[in-house]
Amino acid sequence: MAQAYATPDMQVPPEVYNQAANYQLGELTGLYKPRFANALMIVGIALGVTILDIIVFLAILIYGGYIFYILIVIPIVALIWMFSALPYANLRVYTFAQGLVHARGQAIDAVRWDQIEAVWAKATRSRNSIQYIYTVRRGGDGKTFTYRNHLQQVRNLGATIQQRLVQAQMPRVIPAYNAGQNIAFGAVNVNMQGLNNGKEMVPWSEVGSIVNREGTLNIEKDGRLLPWKAIKVANVPNFAVLQALVQYVVKGPRD
Repeated sequence: MAQAYATPDMQVPPEVYNQAANYQLGELTGLYKPRFANALMIVGIALGVTILDIIVFLAILIYGGYIFYILIVIPIVALIWMFSALPYANLRVYTFAQGLVHARGQAIDAVRWDQIEAVWAKATRSRNSIQYIYTVRRGGDGKTFTYRNHLQQVRNLGATIQQRLVQAQMPRVIPAYNAGQNIAFGAVNVNMQGLNNGKEMVPWSEVGSIVNREGTLNIEKDGRLLPWKAIKVANVPNFAVLQALVQYVVKGPRD
């Protein structure tokens, strides 16, 4: 279980506690804040980078020299970052024993772990960092909540959500599987015969585990990867539940 990003002096607004109480979320376990909580600071950083870039660009034009194309790209990147970071400036995510509260300004939403319908996890590697995106869809109304690197410790938050999702869904998924039902995870289907993606079927005798290799779903057996149609992990809802179900079938229930 991932440890919650919590501090002893966490300040929780009364309206958040009230919402948590209404949904019976239990004990507070963590608080996730944005990296930049001041909207004016976000705008200032983006404009400052853009202005500095323009000054350098003009200086090269006036005094001569080679213009690096990155100077044209930097302002675009700065503006994209600004518009993606601004919605997170007033976001707080509170995790509880039985769910989370998504608080953006005056808009407060509670989601119980057993109320989550689907979670998508995406990790994109760059030269110096990894960008994480976690999308949570609530059952019933289908409302979605997205968490990115603009939140501190977002990977920890994503891990907590997925682990809680496994705990909430496996007690329903296992009986469905044992009853002979087909369990769908997007393009991946699990049933008594094995795994299939709509075109190819791999029997359980050839399955060791489901692994994520550079963002692609792979079937592994005895240290080797089996050839299968490429499926992006980011497109597989509840990938963590899929992994847990495959482990249950292959290795049997654990005490």
